Formats: sequence, structure tokens, C-alpha cells
Amino acid sequence: MKTGDMGKVQALISPAVIEKNKANFAVTAVTAVNPKQASKVTADTKEPTLENFAEFNFIDGTITIDFSETIKAPSLNVSGISLQTLYENPVATTTLTSSKTTSPDGPSITTTLAAADLETISSKEHLCTQRATCYLVVTKGVVEDMSGNQNEATGTVYPGKIAVKFNEDTTRPRLTGFTLDLTSNKLTLSFDEPIMASRLKATEISLQSAARSLGENFELTLTGGTVLSSDGSADVEIELSTVDLNEHKRLSFATSNVDTYLRLTQDAAQDMAFRPNNVVEITALKALNVTKYVSDSVPPTLTSFNLDLDKHHLTAGVTYNLTSGTLASKEASTVVTVSLTDKDVSAIKLSAKLGTTVNNTYLSPEDASIEHMASVAIKATGRQKASKTVTDATAAQLLSFTIDMQTGVMELSFSDVVKGSTFMLLPLLFKMLKRPRQQ
Repeated sequence: MKTGDMGKVQALISPAVIEKNKANFAVTAVTAVNPKQASKVTADTKEPTLENFAEFNFIDGTITIDFSETIKAPSLNVSGISLQTLYENPVATTTLTSSKTTSPDGPSITTTLAAADLETISSKEHLCTQRATCYLVVTKGVVEDMSGNQNEATGTVYPGKIAVKFNEDTTRPRLTGFTLDLTSNKLTLSFDEPIMASRLKATEISLQSAARSLGENFELTLTGGTVLSSDGSADVEIELSTVDLNEHKRLSFATSNVDTYLRLTQDAAQDMAFRPNNVVEITALKALNVTKYVSDSVPPTLTSFNLDLDKHHLTAGVTYNLTSGTLASKEASTVVTVSLTDKDVSAIKLSAKLGTTVNNTYLSPEDASIEHMASVAIKATGRQKASKTVTDATAAQLLSFTIDMQTGVMELSFSDVVKGSTFMLLPLLFKMLKRPRQQ
């Protein structure tokens, strides 16, 4: 058919058609020289309908949809397409946002979904994890036929469609980056797809000081931690345990982006697929460099202390491993013991109202008196009451004495502070007089 003058439609009947039908009809040949005009033309006003949800392919991220007639491929607008676990009362659903269509005009249209839409689908538990939970519904205006008629919405006279063919997710997730924040004490893992966070195993994750760990580098395998993210998150946040934080500070590595690397085993994480895919392993010889590093800026604080005047020790508990150079202890630790000088012990003992019970024993650290392993100094705080005091139980020993016969003064030196009021001269002289004379 072709359009003639004044908008009239004309029909050309080929000689082959005439030859085929001349036994049954008396047909006068119509050629391009003598075309005949149609008596009546009825325009196409029928709305195309969704025939099949032909395929959902999680591997290449495409969907294929069949309609009742030829469709203009560029007219596809996926913002009117929703995927859901069931046609009625679905437990999970998502509406697509964008796609790229490269298939030609036709009744079957294939389009590649946007990465963000695929991530959303993956993050919703049960949605399109298998054929039985992958339904498609459309609103009006998703496509147009060749006459410009928009499709009919599902649910008006016919239901949505379940995927006829389903290619499940078999792609293993990959760790693409990580953030170590030692101020908030959090490790954030970034994957290329949503992860089942509740199944993450922190004990399969290790930090190391170089990209290639051959045994001579520092490394720390996590002993635990608290996963703060929910299932379906591509960024999984872990609150590091106190044990791991203190061990990290003791080892003194992962101090910047230069010496902070991470490895993990395939058992560390799984994706949201119906048959979960394990994460791709990162080995010790190809560790991943930190994406963002936040150093520890929180000063240590005093949590408790004990005073032992018998051993001349002050034992303090702090919130972070401390720099060993500021302490009597050689190893960095959160519990440190300081050996008090004889002068300090004597000063304490000379006061009858200090260091005898926990009720009269307090400690007030001054600014910069202690640093933790990240070289952040303690801040002056209010006084901290002692958790325990041990009084002096060791008897003082007479070390030496002198007698000045001209002045009549005798001076005695003891191993510890003594009360002068308790000094008894006569017993001492009696012992001295009984000492045998040397010949």
C-alpha cells in the first residue's frame, strides 16, 4: 500500500497474486500504472500488551520482554517496569530506573539494566534470586508500537509475568576497597555488589604492613569484631574489637596509607544470591591497599590505678596501649606498672593521710604525661580514685649509724621512713653495750 494524492490510500496487487487466485476469482490486474484507491482505511489503535517475561539474566544484567506486536525499541522506558517476588502481595519489589536498549524494533525487546538497579535487586532478599521469585509488571507507557500506541498496563485485564528463563547470579563478589578509621575504631569494606553482612566472618580478614607479606612484615588477623551493617549492603562496617585495636597499636603498623594493606579468604563474605557466591580471595602476596586511612586522634584516658607501697609500684589501667618509652614497662600495654622512686615513696609515707586506703588515694594525670602508640598524649582530667592500695608491710632495717662524741649526736640511717616518736634509745644502747669488744 502507498499513500496517493490528497491523503488517499492506494493498493497495488502484484501479478503473482493474480496468477495464484485467477482460478477462483475474476481479478483485474492492478499495476503501478493504474492503482486503485482504498474505499476505507481503519487506523491501528490497539494497545500492545505484555506477552511474556522471556528472560532475566543476572550474569549479563539483561531482561528480555515479549509484546503482542512489533515495538519501537527506542521507546522503551523501564521506569514503568517493576520486579517483584510474587504477582500479588510480594514481600519485596523494586522499580527500575534506567537501562540501555540495543535490540532492533520488534515484538521482543532486550535491554541492559543499570548497575544501580542490579545492585538494588541484589540487595533485596528473595527478589529474583530464582525463577519462582521473579515477576515483572508494567505500567502504561513503557513502550509504543509502530503506530505510536502505548502499551496496556498489567493488572487491568491480565496479570504480570513470571520469568520464563532465569539465569541466576554466579558472579563472585569482589572487595574493591576499604577504610580504616582508628578514631572511630571501624573497618569499612566496600564490595562490588551487596553482601550478606550477617554472614561476614571478621576472623577471615587480616591487615598487613605491605602489599606482599613474606613473613618479615607486620600482620594482624582479626579475632572478632561487631558487624554494624545490614544484609544487602555493599559497604559493610565492622567495629573493631578492643583486643585487635590494642594488638594493632602494639605491633605499631598500619599508621598511614603507606603501610596499611588487607587480605581476606574466600570464606570472609558471601553475596545475596539464592546459592550464595563466596568473595574472591585476596592473598598475602597481592594485598589490597587502604582506600582511606584515618589516624587515631583520641587521647588515652586513665581508667583505674593501684598503689603498692610495699613494692613501690603504681599500676595504671588506660584505654589504649601506651608508648613504652614513657613507662617502666618494656612492652606497650593497657595495664602499665611504674616503679616509684624512693623519694616519692618516702613523701607518700610521711603523710599519714595519703596512700593508706582507697578513700585517701587519688591520681590526677597531667597533660602529655603519657602517650599512646599513635603519639597522642593524655589530657589532664579530674582525679581518679584508687581501685586498690597495699600498705607497707616490710620492716625498716638499720643500715648504718654515726656518733659524734663532741656534740653528743647519734645519727641512724634506715631502709625506710620511720616515725621518730617511736624511737627508743635505751634498748638500742643496751644492744650496743652487749656487743663484744674486738681484741
